[in-house]
Amino acid sequence: MFSPLDLVASLGFGGQVVTAATLLLVAVYVYRAIGMARLVTGVVSKVTREVLVLLVAAAVVIGLGWASPNSALVWEHVRALWAFLSERGVGVVRRAWGVVSGFV
Repeated sequence: MFSPLDLVASLGFGGQVVTAATLLLVAVYVYRAIGMARLVTGVVSKVTREVLVLLVAAAVVIGLGWASPNSALVWEHVRALWAFLSERGVGVVRRAWGVVSGFV
């Protein structure tokens, strides 16, 4: 495979120019990684904020006696969700990732 660094080296430039080009290329990829990290951080912070709001609302509702949680039913639903995600959900995620990576 022919890379831009091979092009710079084949033009006969010295090692300093090739090193500078390498560092410039690394800087571009670091800049792109920082952009992706900002996006991921933004999404995670928004999800965390929404979960926090839901937990506070649930605490208020339960504290005021408007809802009476049934812990046995909650654990049954958690187990059913875990079974789905561990058995069938992994296959769904893999197929979806295959579709998404096919477009990229």
